[in-house]
Amino acid sequence: FNTNHQGKYIVDQMIKMNQFNNYYDYGPLKRVPVFKGSHPAAIKEWIAKFDWQEKLRQGGRISKNKPRSKHSILKYRIISFIEKKLLFGLRLGEFKNYIKIK
Repeated sequence: FNTNHQGKYIVDQMIKMNQFNNYYDYGPLKRVPVFKGSHPAAIKEWIAKFDWQEKLRQGGRISKNKPRSKHSILKYRIISFIEKKLLFGLRLGEFKNYIKIK
């Protein structure tokens, strides 16, 4: 995952500086809403094998070793706030190539 999103060079540097421990640190997840729906049948087997629950953190500070993500930039945090609080969850400029069936 890290290699795909950060590039092999960055991951190699993290390994050299002992900042990479073979799993991606998502940071504190307290602001992420808990999913209470049901998953598609296609991934039920994968979810049954979910074995990294203890590595997810609900609180605490952002790790100093965690590379900056797009959402740690103030501009994107402001956009997210506007989308959640003022636009009731509608995303600005989002393209959907599907129709949601209720």
